[in-house]
Amino acid sequence: MMADLIRGYVRAPWVEQLDFNSLEKVNGSYISYEDLRRSGQLSADGLLPPVLPVVLYRGSAPWQEPRNITELIDGIPGGLEIYRPYLQYLLLDERRFAEAGQLAARNLTSALFELECSREPADVERVLARLVDWLQRPEQMPLRRSFTIWIKRVLLPGRIRGVDFESLSDLQEVRGMLSERVEEWTQNWKEQGLQEGRRIGIEEGIQQGERTLLMRLVEHKFGPEALEVHRYRIEAADGETLLKWSDRLLTAENADQLFAG
Repeated sequence: MMADLIRGYVRAPWVEQLDFNSLEKVNGSYISYEDLRRSGQLSADGLLPPVLPVVLYRGSAPWQEPRNITELIDGIPGGLEIYRPYLQYLLLDERRFAEAGQLAARNLTSALFELECSREPADVERVLARLVDWLQRPEQMPLRRSFTIWIKRVLLPGRIRGVDFESLSDLQEVRGMLSERVEEWTQNWKEQGLQEGRRIGIEEGIQQGERTLLMRLVEHKFGPEALEVHRYRIEAADGETLLKWSDRLLTAENADQLFAG
């Protein structure tokens, strides 16, 4: 899976030099320097091996955040800013790859992206057909089981409600169930999507009204210049933050005090 991710989506010359047979799954959320030293993975000069930070994103809106952690950390004058970490990461925007037709061919990572971005049960069924064909060798059975478990416990329950998928034990069984009931579930899926869309639209409308009101009050109390300085923060804030600022507006003596913290 990781080999397909790197081969299909990391477009750099150094990828051709990698030995994918040496890939190893590491249990744990970190690897210490001592772990690397004991396993002989340091360079001849005792340096750490290269690291590729990757962010997988599948949101509906395009990614807007900075691509370097440095830009996400506030600078404090007086010398502390020199210790801010510098870390550039590789962004893989799943939905943009899918929409632009840039998914790597015959690639397990592409199949995962397609499943996560699927809009109808028929889309899921088409991807499952490919996975059933690709994952047939004995050494691929653990990955085939992992796909099955993720699909029946995470992907489908969130999209097709009121159905028990636990009895399904293989991708072929999941595909068969979808194939038999695809028309019925497509209609249900669309109805659920419409309901969710209405709910999100109502929430966004309420928040936009709160933003507009807060902007008018900030301009009225602190002047148009203060509004222009802080407009981007108001536009990006969620409902809870907008409410906090609205409450604080009653006692804040200036705009910086209003938006502090």
